[in-house]
Order: sequence, then C-alpha cells, then structure tokens
Amino acid sequence: MLKMLPFLQSGPFGIRSGSEGCIDAKRPFENTSASVAEQVPACPEPSADEIWSRDQEKMNERPEAACRASRASSITSNESFISAGDVPEKGNKGIKGMLKSAFKKVKKTKPPSVKQVMDLLGEQKLCDAIQHLIVLEKSLSSKSEEDLNTSQKDIESVYEVLKHKVFSILKDSVLLARTNPDLLQQAVEALKEQEKEDQNYMSENPPDQNMQFRPRKWKELWMAAVKESVEARMKDTSHTLRTENLSAVGQNLLHMGKTMKEDLTVVAKSIKQLYPPEFNVFSIYAELYHNYFASQAKKNAESHLEDKDIYLLLSWVHNFYPKEMRKDHALAMELDKVKLGSLLPSSLSKELEKKYLDSEEVTVKTSLSRCLDKEIQRWKEDKEPEKLNGHFQSELLGILVIQSIYSGQKRAEDISKAMGEELSRRLLKELPAFLRSYRDAFEDFKEKSKKHTYYKPILIANINNCWNFREYTEKYMAEKDDSKADILSTLTDIENSGFDVLLQQLFAQLKAIVEKIHARLVKEYIVRLLKRKVSLKTPAQQQTLAQHISKNAADLEAFCTSNGSQATWLNSALPKLAEIIRLQDLGAIKIEVATLATSYPDIRKRHLEAFLHIKANLSRSELKSILGYLADSTASTQPRAPLFSNINVS
Repeated sequence: MLKMLPFLQSGPFGIRSGSEGCIDAKRPFENTSASVAEQVPACPEPSADEIWSRDQEKMNERPEAACRASRASSITSNESFISAGDVPEKGNKGIKGMLKSAFKKVKKTKPPSVKQVMDLLGEQKLCDAIQHLIVLEKSLSSKSEEDLNTSQKDIESVYEVLKHKVFSILKDSVLLARTNPDLLQQAVEALKEQEKEDQNYMSENPPDQNMQFRPRKWKELWMAAVKESVEARMKDTSHTLRTENLSAVGQNLLHMGKTMKEDLTVVAKSIKQLYPPEFNVFSIYAELYHNYFASQAKKNAESHLEDKDIYLLLSWVHNFYPKEMRKDHALAMELDKVKLGSLLPSSLSKELEKKYLDSEEVTVKTSLSRCLDKEIQRWKEDKEPEKLNGHFQSELLGILVIQSIYSGQKRAEDISKAMGEELSRRLLKELPAFLRSYRDAFEDFKEKSKKHTYYKPILIANINNCWNFREYTEKYMAEKDDSKADILSTLTDIENSGFDVLLQQLFAQLKAIVEKIHARLVKEYIVRLLKRKVSLKTPAQQQTLAQHISKNAADLEAFCTSNGSQATWLNSALPKLAEIIRLQDLGAIKIEVATLATSYPDIRKRHLEAFLHIKANLSRSELKSILGYLADSTASTQPRAPLFSNINVS
C-alpha cells in the first residue's frame, strides 16, 4: 500500500524527500493502529523569510521574472500559497483522503509581509512588489473577518504607495523613455499585471459580486494620467526657446506644435512597444495632444486676435500642423492610422480666413496709397528723378507697389493655395483703382508744374514707370480678367499724356525740318513696296492691299500736316500707287501710270517694274505694254524735289 503514495515525496506544503523527520516512502509506518495524523511527523515549516529568500533567489536566477509573474509560486483555488510542483487536492476517499485531511492541519506557509513589499518599493522593484502584493491580497480569504479588515487596510496602504510610484513614473513616460527606459518598463509591467488581475477577477466573479477593492481599474487611471501628463507638457512653455518678435499667441502655438511633434515621435518609437496592442497607446496619446492643441486653437480663434496672430493660427491650421507633423516617417505612419482631423472646425476656420483676407486687402490698399503719396511728394521736391540703368524712373512707385501686391499674395498662398488665389483676385481689382488715382495725380502735376526745374525728367520717369506695371499685368493676369483691360487702358492714358507734352516741345523745335521728315517717311514706305517681297495673284488680294496703302497714306498725311508740313506734293504718291494695284483693266492701269509719271517725273522703268511685281496676274506682254508708257529719257518736267531718284532698286 505504501507503494501507492509516491506523491508524498513532494507534498503540497513543503514536504521534501530527505527532510529530517518527514515520511519516507521506503520506510513502513511504525504503528499501523495509530491514526495517520499521529504517524506523520510534522515537517519543519519554513519561515516567511526563508520563503521570501527562496523566491528572490529564483527571480535572480531568471531575470525575466522581474517583468513577469513568478513561476516559482502560484495561487490555488483555495487561496493557499504553494510551490509550483504542488499537487492539487483530488478527493477524500481512502488513505489519500485521510492524508490530505491530515495535511490540512499543517500550518500554511506565510505570504510575503507588507514590510517586504515596502522594501521592494523602496528599491524601485515595482514588478516584484506588485506580484507579491497580489499574492498577499489573495491570502486574505483564509483569515477571519476582523483580520481581513485590518490586513486589507494595510494592503490598501501599500497599494496607494505602489500606485503613486507607478503613476508618477507613467506621467513622465516621455522623459523616462529617453533617460531611464528600464524604470518606465517596470511601471508599465506593473500596470499590465494589475490590469491582468482585474480581468482574471472579473472573469471568475459576476459583476454584482465585485469586492470593494477589485477591479482596481488602473487602465482608466492610466488614461487619466496620460491626459494629465499631456496637458502639463503642452502648458509648460519653459522648455521651448523664446522666439524673437513672436507674440504670446504665436509662441504658444509654436510650443504646442513642437511639443506635440517631439513627444509623439517618442511615443511612436519608444513607448508604444512597451504596451499590449489593446491599450491603443499611440492613438490615445495622439488624440489627447490633438484635442488639447485644438481646444487652445479654438479658444484663440474665438478671441480678439491681431492680424499677425490670425496669420500664424491659419498657418498652423492649413500648413504647419498637417504637414510639419509628418516629416518624420515613423510618426507619419502612425498619424495616418489615427486620422486626427483639423485644428479648427470648418466654420470657424472660414470665418478666420475671411477676417484675414479682409484685413490683408485693407493693408495692401493702404500701402499702395502711401506709396502714391510719397511719389507725389517727391515730385514737389527740387530734385532730379533717380536713374535706373541710365533712364529716369521712379523705383519707389513701380517696384514697391508691385512688391506690396506680390508679398500679400505670397503670404496668403503660404497659408493655402485657395487663400492665395482669393487674395490675388481681390488685390488685382485694387490695382486699377490705384492706377486711376496715379493717372489723376500725374495729370495734375503735368498741368500745374510746367515751370518745375525737372519737369521733363519727371514726365519721362512716370512714362517709364508704366513699363513695370504693364509687364506685371501681362505676366500675372489672365486675358479673360476684366481688370486687365482696365489696367492697360489706364497705363496707355498716362503714357500718351506724357508723350503729348514731350512731342509738342519736340515738334516745335523740328518745324524747320518737318518737310524732310515727311519726304523721308513717304520714301521709306515706297522702298518697302519695291522690295519684291509681295506677289498677289487675285484681284481680291490686290484690292485689300490697295485699301491698306490708302489708309496708311491718309494717316501719314494727317500726321505730317498737323505738325506743320507744307510738302503737299508728296500727298498723292502713295494713293496713286495704291490705285495702280487696285485697277484690273489694262487701259486704266496705263492711264494711272501716265498720271504718276507726270506728278513724279523722276520715276523710271526699274521702279515701275519692281512695283508691278505685286500684280502677279499680269502677263509678260501686259507688263511690257505698261512699262512702254515711261520713257527712259529726261522727263519733260523737273520735279520740285527728288522722290524716286533717291530710291535704288536691285
């Protein structure tokens, strides 16, 4: 029968093979009539210090035990503290049942003491502390009601110390992840152990039977601690360097953005991995940082902000926040999973955008007005205008006005492309109004300041200014933009107004030679017709060219006559050539050629032949017949002045 009891070699309460005074499986009972309890001598009970020392040795042998529940001991269903090799009770029949009943009388092994747990806490061994504290907590089920209340208070006191230590560490997770990651990991493991114990307890007990101190809900406390930590770090601006010329609002936005980016990078790379997936660590951190940042941004947006702060806030909403945060690849991957959204609600963002655009429009408009006032003041000074590349030009007006408009557009575009386009549309509508004011001021100066020492240089400078505005308009404004035509028309008015004054003075000086100019213009026009570059085969084409020459001849005559030309003999040359091109009847052409030769007797066959190259529908015989009307001999009458004789024909 004794051979049936091999399990006695390692009993549930520390009975070991070879222990002095313990039952030996190879030795028969001395008195079979005595009770089993009487025949089994009590094994020496290990003290609590021995058990504690033994557990510590096992943990030291396996370092991973510091972050996992010890495998050297466990809690049985009846809350007894036994070794891992213990055999659970299976019934009370026969000798086995009798032996087990006897063993129940043996004093159970003591769990770790409160002092020992406190010593572990003092040594920052948080994993060990919480594991033994859980064992200590479970051991209370075997004590009396009075002892339970007293001991539970002791345990709760230790739990408060442990909780304080753990959550003090977890609140500083971002800092400790870089400076003391081992300590942070111990705190996280303690949190995980507590959460695991809560889950085990709830799975074994109905919700309505939860005890006063369990579940402890440390995960909820952890979320609150993270929230508190995030808000504290977002509020603490001491570790963000002060930026010169940045307002309090701007400095705070910079601090929050910088803190959020740096902290979430640490969470993504060093903290997230310490927790199990179900904690959703990065998501919780990211949402808390975002919610705090968004709440502060909303608070700022709803307050009275200066223009520069509105610009900074919109820059964070549209540019810095969605883009700068994602420059770190690891952080960008995590943020893409969370989908945080915008810092401001859409309605509030649009309201702020309108405020900014309205303000910027007024700012640029005021700047343009100020530039014009300064320019007018410069006209009143007894100074010659500045020269740019050797030409009179007002750099202040042309360049600074355009720069004001461009800078405004660029600032808005830096916020968002849509805002840049909207402000561009607004400002380009301001330019026509500015140029009309400029034109009126120029007209006033032109009429009232004719005795100014630098009257003409100032006129020239303002004409040259138009080139800057014209180039900007052609480059940046679409053809379909109604403002473009308005701008170009105003610039033309300014240029023509200045030219009128300058050319009037010029023409007054050139009246003695105006006839020579008239003759030169007519001659140059005829030279172009004799270059044999145009050959028209159809009457319709010839008709069109004739009309064009006639119109140019009329304009040239009007211009020269209005400026004092008395060379009326030149007026018929181009109209007669146009008529020869228009006519298709051979006889009529001959008559017109004869008339031309009468008015301008220095015309020769080479001139006429080169001119008739235009009429490509003439046959060789018709061309010869027309040329026969001109004699190469000396003309019967001498011209008042040479016209064709000064034209060489190749």
